[in-house]
Amino acid sequence: MGSALLATDFAPAERAAGELLEHQVQCVLAHPQLGVLLDCLPDPVLILNQQRQIVRCNGRLAELLGTTPDALVGKRPGEALTCVHASDGPNGCGTSRFRRVCGAVSAILRSQNRNLPAIEECRITRHSSDGTASLDLLVWATPTTFGAETFTVFVVRDIGDQKRRLLLERLFFHDVLNAAGGLQGVLELLPTLSASEAAEFVQLAEGLARQVVDEIQAQRELLAAERGELQVDRQVVDVAELLTQLCQFYGNHAVAAGRTICPPRLQGNPRIVTDPTLLRRVVGNLIKNALEASLPGQAVSVLYENESNPRIQVHNQGVMSDEVQLQIFQRFFSTKGGNGRGVGSYSVKLLTEKYLGGTVDFLSRDGLGTIFTLNLEPAPSGTNLGRRSTD
Repeated sequence: MGSALLATDFAPAERAAGELLEHQVQCVLAHPQLGVLLDCLPDPVLILNQQRQIVRCNGRLAELLGTTPDALVGKRPGEALTCVHASDGPNGCGTSRFRRVCGAVSAILRSQNRNLPAIEECRITRHSSDGTASLDLLVWATPTTFGAETFTVFVVRDIGDQKRRLLLERLFFHDVLNAAGGLQGVLELLPTLSASEAAEFVQLAEGLARQVVDEIQAQRELLAAERGELQVDRQVVDVAELLTQLCQFYGNHAVAAGRTICPPRLQGNPRIVTDPTLLRRVVGNLIKNALEASLPGQAVSVLYENESNPRIQVHNQGVMSDEVQLQIFQRFFSTKGGNGRGVGSYSVKLLTEKYLGGTVDFLSRDGLGTIFTLNLEPAPSGTNLGRRSTD
């Protein structure tokens, strides 16, 4: 009777070890010119066995990871890249339910099963020296043989810059241009309007101008945050006032068409110590995403509580699929489709956990809808925030 298969939620969990792994390594090393060829390539290249373990890699990968090729032997790609989900499954990389949406695992398995090359995009959040970092990759998996053994040549290319360029093109050629076009139309109409009509259109023009500035400022903050250059300005913030302003702003935003955003519900001390600009950006993204995920006629609600630790919840009536839930905080992942979309939830997590010192999570299920919860830092000991009733 054969040994029982190891537990997995997706890809096979078994690994080669000891003499078998060493035999596979030697099969590849028996081709001395292969190493020269691999090191000539500008992209990281891995030679994987049938168990998705590295038996050889080029110097480019080792250099990027700050290690040696020998130190990576036996690891799977997610483990080598220090993916935050590499240890989530019952038996390591590829065995968690998250890997169902992992482009790297999908490409490798498809290549192995069909004995054909496979190409996928792959988003990885990896552990780094200052927390976490996001990788946006294009990966190729190609079957090959060395001696009597079958392997997979796995090539990794960083396409993060390409994704950012597409995002900026979308931003300036779509969102900003639409808002600027609307602003231009309003200004052209002003000379033909009565005084009362002009006053109303001036308010509309001010809102469009703020939207243009807000879109540009959001991208500047995100780029600075990814480079670790974003400055945090903590001060006493009246969250009741901030949330009221955000609900009013997004209530008049184009994404709210046909939808309702309720006035915020407030419980506990409304004053906290945080960066108001970053908090406004984070909560604004959550509200905007909630409105976009809502159907016409549905409502979005915002709750603030601060009995012990401050937290903000944004609720909408929609429910995310399992596939969306597994990827929601990945950079450039979007539920809306299209090239270059999908940084709202990613920026929420980045700004909250790296700069505001808080956490963000969510629940999404039938009967509940979707609730994003922003847990913020309590006020430093001795801080005099004052109190006032919000009832």
